Amino acid sequence: MNKWHAGLLGLTLTCTLALPANATDIYRGGLKDGPPPPVYVAAPIWNGFYVGVNGGYGWTANDGPLSPEGGFGGGQIGYNWQGLFGYSPWVIGIEADFQGAGISDSDRLGENSLNWFGTVRGRLGYLVTPTLLLYGTAGLAYGGMNSSANYLTAELEGGPVFIGGGAAAISTSRAGWTAGGGLEWMFMPNWSAKLEYLYYDLGSVNDNGAFVADVTSAPPEFSYVVTSHARFSGNIVRAGINYHFNWGAPAPVLAKY
Repeated sequence: MNKWHAGLLGLTLTCTLALPANATDIYRGGLKDGPPPPVYVAAPIWNGFYVGVNGGYGWTANDGPLSPEGGFGGGQIGYNWQGLFGYSPWVIGIEADFQGAGISDSDRLGENSLNWFGTVRGRLGYLVTPTLLLYGTAGLAYGGMNSSANYLTAELEGGPVFIGGGAAAISTSRAGWTAGGGLEWMFMPNWSAKLEYLYYDLGSVNDNGAFVADVTSAPPEFSYVVTSHARFSGNIVRAGINYHFNWGAPAPVLAKY
């Protein structure tokens, strides 16, 4: 074999051995440097209107002979804005609710009861996770209540002897304030469950006065008018379920990993 043939054979072998290595480099480079396909992330949507139902238990914050407590139930409607401050974990909203209630207490001398109540509140929350909202809330509270009192006058000399009495009652409504906080969990698309605590203060009521007079003599040896005072403030704990309509919700987020 002459030198020309030997050189040509060597060049052919070099090119043949180099091809697999070059093909491998190109294949590996494609996996390492090429962009992966996009991933669409369907994050929970908190924006928009929602409606729901709730129920719970309430008890008084007053020190006195009567301590109203009992259950209640009703519904709520609200609207949320997610990312209003330019940072998506923040959610603000407004919510209104109305409940029928049986928060009451009574004895032989009177009764205090909160028969219904409602609130209109602002909410400010932070998404601890995309599905769990921790929030504070405060605003207007209003309600309807009854208060009644019975008055007895007794002569204690020689043993208690009933000699006079009277009664007074009032049914009215009052407005005040409320504040509290809670947790809301979006456990499936469009559905969330919440647990909430509120303190409310609806102020005080005075009854319309009771006329107490001696019933053992004519004309009465004594008579007078008395009034009673009752304060309606307390605590409520409730659970609720909301349905989120997601009207005008944004498109799914395009995420890159």
